[in-house]
Amino acid sequence: AVASADVVAAVSQATRQTLMDHFKTPVEKITIIPNGVGPHFRRITDPILLGATRNKFGLRHPLVLGVGTMEPRKNHFGLIKAFAIAQKKRGGPAMLALAGGKGWLYEETLQLVSELKLEKKVRFLGRVSELELVTLYSMADVFAFPSFFEGFGVPPIEAMACGAPVITSNTSSLPEVVGDAALLVDPNDTHALAHEILRLLEDAQLREELRQKGYERAKSYTWAESAHKMLTIYQRLYEGATDFSNEVEFT
Repeated sequence: AVASADVVAAVSQATRQTLMDHFKTPVEKITIIPNGVGPHFRRITDPILLGATRNKFGLRHPLVLGVGTMEPRKNHFGLIKAFAIAQKKRGGPAMLALAGGKGWLYEETLQLVSELKLEKKVRFLGRVSELELVTLYSMADVFAFPSFFEGFGVPPIEAMACGAPVITSNTSSLPEVVGDAALLVDPNDTHALAHEILRLLEDAQLREELRQKGYERAKSYTWAESAHKMLTIYQRLYEGATDFSNEVEFT
């Protein structure tokens, strides 16, 4: 498909580089069009709605939230290990909530929680509704997304739009997507992740700084802008253009 296409739309610079490295795709065929965040992703402050979601899932604060399908690439394994370290410290998190469906090898993640005796502190929420997801982002004291690899990585931007302070990986597309609005860690270093979780929980000023930067960063990713850039591709194809490498970049 990549070889036969007239133009390839990549969601990030990292994805573009992957196409060039692994498929030898000419750079002039590739243009970058990032994903967007829906306008309903915004901070919820209604105490009734927050309380209902908290009670439904049995959550306590300080709360660390993770979002994503339960599979090895998302690194729930590392997040649980980091939480196990952080929750033993004074001022550490009381609970870790993981929202997302079951993927391949999810049983190993469940087994880890049992081995660490964290059954009362780690909640597997499964698939949640859009409203529940927005509410969870809004109530999270820390949003952690230590994924090993992402073509774009939508959850950190969704979390930012809802006012959650974000920690994510320093790999693949994630640094370019979050910019300076998140704390970055090596996803293989559970102690570093635990340290950053504790750091955020202990530093209210840092949480607020990331929250404000996150709001601004999330504004950069709208589906309307992405659609406009995609329309530009169609128009240029109609006009017979062949070089798309510098047409619709994003920063």
